This record gives sequence, structure tokens and C-alpha cells, in this order.
Amino acid sequence: MRAIEMSGDGKFEIVEVDEPRSEPGNVTVDVEYTSLNRGELMRARAAPAGFRPGWNFAGIVTCAGARTDVAEGIRVAGYLYSGAWAERICVPPTQIAKIPDGVSMEQAAALPVAGLTALGALDAGGNLLARRVLVTGASGGVGAFAVQLGTLAGAEVTALVRRKVDEHRSLFPASTRIVSTNNGLEGIEALAPFDLVIETLGGEILGHAMTMLTASGKCVTLGVTDNARVSFDAERFFMTGTASLEGYVLFRDHKATASQGMMRLLSLVEDGRLKVPIGLCESWETIEEVAEQLIARTFAGKAVLRIKGAPTQ
Repeated sequence: MRAIEMSGDGKFEIVEVDEPRSEPGNVTVDVEYTSLNRGELMRARAAPAGFRPGWNFAGIVTCAGARTDVAEGIRVAGYLYSGAWAERICVPPTQIAKIPDGVSMEQAAALPVAGLTALGALDAGGNLLARRVLVTGASGGVGAFAVQLGTLAGAEVTALVRRKVDEHRSLFPASTRIVSTNNGLEGIEALAPFDLVIETLGGEILGHAMTMLTASGKCVTLGVTDNARVSFDAERFFMTGTASLEGYVLFRDHKATASQGMMRLLSLVEDGRLKVPIGLCESWETIEEVAEQLIARTFAGKAVLRIKGAPTQ
């Protein structure tokens, strides 16, 4: 079978590899679609030769072993800690969820890590009914899901985006307040303070976010795709009262299994309450070009890759 490996110089290569070895209790999945996350691309490019990247997947169960709770032939989606960019994988059943009939493979493949990260970060904010929530990097995968899920939870959500506001109207619920960083951060300051900030960028934006919280507000930081170094007005931050900064990492901090979270998200997609923003869907043979576009933020939404041989749906 084939899989994507790192070449050692930061390049992705599709190579022939051995069939996956299944641990007792695992199920085998023929992968049809996967999707990319900016964080995993940046980590993969720093990895040594032979590293097998890949988090998200959607495919067909081809071997359920002795399990009675998973049937062969069903469509499933989930994530691995690495190695999901392959034609075939073995995965624990706690890492997969059945894809409902009303959800496409492409949608399901785009959902796992970004959707579950957004869900976990919002859960860290507690009851969001009538609370003011700011989501930075809102046109990215995690951000777009966080805006929608926050709105579903009853929050008043503000989305911070890079490009023109009108380019993002279709991504978010009608009630979303959209602010572009092209006009600086004054527009965000005017809407502060916030009860919860979902911060995905780091750098200057995180520094500003930490000074725009209510007395008991919380900033949940998820990534540093802009800059890992942050400067902020410490006096303004501690004078708010008991405002806090919390880091959230899905692989470390999840409070439920991936299958439980995925069932929640897939149900929302099936009901039409959660949109999966897919910016492009290409063959996995174009991964280098797609990765460059995703890192450069040339499109909004998720990048989905079709494993060769998978039908277009």
C-alpha cells in the first residue's frame, strides 16, 4: 500500500510502505479522504525522514476483527496522532465514529481535529448563553467551527478575520459580528470586553486578546501560527480581576473520546446546524501545492485530499 512520508528536507512523498499492523481490538479502515491542518503541516516539515504524518481521515471499515460494536463496510471518520495519510490504517474504535447517511466523506474528513479542538476550547469556557465570545483566526478550520458552535451554544460571537469582511459572510451565522484585521484592532477594542476568547494565532493578536477580557473572563489559546512570542500589557491584564489564560491541546486535554465528540459534531452536520467549510478538495498527489496554499492562507476553510481511487462524492 502507499502512504505519505517526509523526505527529510521538509517535502511530502507518496511511497510504498508495509501494510499496517493491527493491535488487538483495533479496526482496519480503507482511507478515502483526509484533510490538512496548518499545525500538522508545520510540525511535519520539521520532522525527520520517514516520519508518517496525518491526523484526520474518513473511510470504510474493512476489518472489524472480533468487535461487535463496529461493522465492516460502514463509513467512519476520526483522527490518529500520526500516520493517517495512507491508503489503509488500523485505529482504536474509540478514535472513530460512524458517518451518518446525510454527511459526505469530504465533510467528515474535514471535521475531526479542527472540530474537536473548537468543541473542547468552547467547553473550557463553561456556560456560554448570552456570553460575549471572540474567535481569532476565524476563517481557519478551528476558528470557523468555533464561531458556529459558540453561536449554537447561545453566545454573542465576534469573528476576527484577515481579509475583507464581505468575503466571510457565508462562512458564519447571520448573527456573527465580523471584524477584519486589515483595519487594525480598533474594531475589536470597541466590542470588548469578552467573556471568552478562542485564540488561534499567538503573537500580537494574543497579546491584545489578554487585555480584552471581563473580570472573570478566560482566553483559551490553541496555536501560534503567527508567532510563539507574545508581549502584552500585564497591568491591564491583572487589573481585570480573575481573568485567566489557558492553553488547550486536543491530544492532551480532551475530556471525552474522539468517537463521542465526533458523534456530537457529525449529528450537527447531518441536521444542517453545523457547516463544514471546505476551501478546496484535491487529489493527495497534489499535497505539496495544497500545503503551500494552506500555509499561505490563500483560501478560507478546510483543505481536503482525496486518496487516489476514492470516488468524487
